Amino acid sequence: MNDTQRLIRLLDELTELCDEWLRHLNGYVNRCGKQLLDVIASDVGIKSKPAKHDRLCQVPRKEWPTDVPEDIKRIEVWLSYSFLVQIFSEQNGIERMSVCRTEREGHSWKENITWDDLQNLKNECGRGKKDAVELYPADKDVVNVANMRHLWIMPQPVSFVWRIQKCK
Repeated sequence: MNDTQRLIRLLDELTELCDEWLRHLNGYVNRCGKQLLDVIASDVGIKSKPAKHDRLCQVPRKEWPTDVPEDIKRIEVWLSYSFLVQIFSEQNGIERMSVCRTEREGHSWKENITWDDLQNLKNECGRGKKDAVELYPADKDVVNVANMRHLWIMPQPVSFVWRIQKCK
């Protein structure tokens, strides 16, 4: 089996694991969403709560599914009505943020996770002050078997980011 075939097999396994996560956490979305709605409504003085809220809520480790193989690199799981976000600890202090939608289209997750979605999700996971990188591999290394996006969150600022210059 070559590297591409191994990577495709791993991504297929990841897709199955995420499906298991979503099935397990389906009830958690409703509990988490209600808690968030209650807090937000009381903060802004709204008496009638909106029908749906889409902010991420961190899933406590005790709520993680036990019927899914443990990945020792997985350090956090976040969930909203629209997104499942998993944070993995990678080498050299880098964290990988893997994002998929919770809604399915056929055999895969719904498409169209935008740049704005990723930026907001990174912020909601507490990484808003860190730079993140999304990679587009060489053609020979492309594996696109799931509607999932990955950001590599850097431990230090990267030198090639465009930054707002402060006026003196």
